[in-house]
Amino acid sequence: MFRRTTCSFKCTVVMGATLMLTAATAMAEPITGRVVNAVHTPVPGAIVYAGSPAQPIVITNNTLHLGERYPRALTDKEGRFELEVPSSAGVTLLARDLEDRSGFQEYRTDGDNTIVIADPATVEAVLPAGELKLGENIDLIAQTSPALRFTYQASSRMKPPYVFRNLIPGDYRLETTHQVPQVGCCFKKVTTRQVHAELTPGRSKRVQLGGHNLPYVHGAITDEIGDGLHGVWVRLIPNKDVRTPLALSPKNAAPTPQVWSTVTEKDGAYQIDDVPPGSYTLRAFRRLAMNTGSHTLEAVDSVTIPKDQVSRTPIRHDIQVDLSDFAPLRKGDMAPPINATTLAGGPFQLAEHEGQVVVLHFYAAWCSPCVETIGDFNALADAYSNQPVTVVAISLDESEAEARAFADEHAINHPIVYQGSWSKNAIREAYRVNAIPFTVLIAKDGTIRHQNLHGELLRDQVAEALSAP
Repeated sequence: MFRRTTCSFKCTVVMGATLMLTAATAMAEPITGRVVNAVHTPVPGAIVYAGSPAQPIVITNNTLHLGERYPRALTDKEGRFELEVPSSAGVTLLARDLEDRSGFQEYRTDGDNTIVIADPATVEAVLPAGELKLGENIDLIAQTSPALRFTYQASSRMKPPYVFRNLIPGDYRLETTHQVPQVGCCFKKVTTRQVHAELTPGRSKRVQLGGHNLPYVHGAITDEIGDGLHGVWVRLIPNKDVRTPLALSPKNAAPTPQVWSTVTEKDGAYQIDDVPPGSYTLRAFRRLAMNTGSHTLEAVDSVTIPKDQVSRTPIRHDIQVDLSDFAPLRKGDMAPPINATTLAGGPFQLAEHEGQVVVLHFYAAWCSPCVETIGDFNALADAYSNQPVTVVAISLDESEAEARAFADEHAINHPIVYQGSWSKNAIREAYRVNAIPFTVLIAKDGTIRHQNLHGELLRDQVAEALSAP
């Protein structure tokens, strides 16, 4: 059936496809099977790929990532194939014919590994506003197998209709996503709408992303003079009294948590669709740039959808923020007061350290640059242990237990204050910290002398501050 030559270093050539095998793989039972079409006629010349959760088959916009070394084989005139990979229940087999139509099959231990290439499906995504916002995308993600990552994307550069063709039939998740600047220097892809679709062979399905028969929350995020703030990430975080509509989940599948999120337009307007009755916490977030650096706008409010609001009812909720409240602290400003308890159980009050130089450093265990600099602060605390210099760590870890574990692991030798994670930490908010690691050098008179210095620069400025009157 197959023409095969074997060389001494375990390289097997199967119909022109080369597979590098280990000795253990060569001894394993190969996978055999057939590829057929919808009426079970053999499909010759199809390529069969084997993927696993550890090395999934990746297909983006119908293009296979050929840089990956997937085991593969061609079918003969009877549609048969043989793959030199170990038989495993975790393997997924994907077949593609000469017209790029696909079918997949989880490996079956009973030996019936027949892959059916069915007629492709089509889906059209419809948005309540008609088209995507600037910077918004639609992602179509197959929910078929952990060994197969099939995604399709339409961007705001494209105009409707948003039609995805030549799809493998099965269960999909459609999402609208937006890139949002995050703390530090990065962007995060956030999901703004989400819905499921079951696609059947040879059929086209129209799927609406939002605008269902449920209330929607809308309004505007503006500054202190009423100008709209563009690019603000607005989220509704549900409380326990919210029930997700089951209609938004696929049949016979575990429901995916519903997403209530959006990004404001140029005029600051926003709209969040399909919000069930209940109480929510609204969070508005955006990184803002200034001539002197950048800062973070983060506003929190409460929103309630009355129980009797079950149809598509508009719920208006505007937020006005004073941007000066989020501007970075400046050199010469009085350092905000700190009244806290350290992880060791003792009190720490910044006011009691007047006449001393104080170094605050903000960090978290999940921040790799922070981890790399912890030793510098231990060394700084050691170097000035007999002088009026106090080094204080402000942990932004997710829990006090994580903060304690990190302190033990890195033998932190100076006081550690924990008052909650990033979004809940009042000290971080008071000092307007928008990226970590971050340092604040406080002079003897309680004013801010320098911010965000590290390493040798920080040590030099501590020495200068100590010698200053």
